[in-house]
Amino acid sequence: GLGLIAGRARRIPLSAEELVRYKLPHMGWNEVDINSRSGLYAGDMPAPRFYFVHTYHVVARDAQVVTATATHGSVKVTASLQQGNVFGAQFHPEKSHRYGLWLMGNFLRADPC
Repeated sequence: GLGLIAGRARRIPLSAEELVRYKLPHMGWNEVDINSRSGLYAGDMPAPRFYFVHTYHVVARDAQVVTATATHGSVKVTASLQQGNVFGAQFHPEKSHRYGLWLMGNFLRADPC
């Protein structure tokens, strides 16, 4: 990425057995587990699901910046991060129907300070 949030991009470490069932790139809908009530996840949205297309995921240096995770196979990957007024998402909110609209609306309403 741009280096705005410290971390590394790593290939999703699926085992050979998992690769039979869970393909890479991971393409499709996945529920996310919200770790933090950042401005991105304000309000109620039961079981938010987003559309993912990825083979790599971010391993943040500081776990406190991870705002949501998703599971692909046995691997828990970062779904979104926030550090100050910098937000990042591994999924595609623009392809995520009502969940993406909810998240982008929250982004637009977020306090930049």
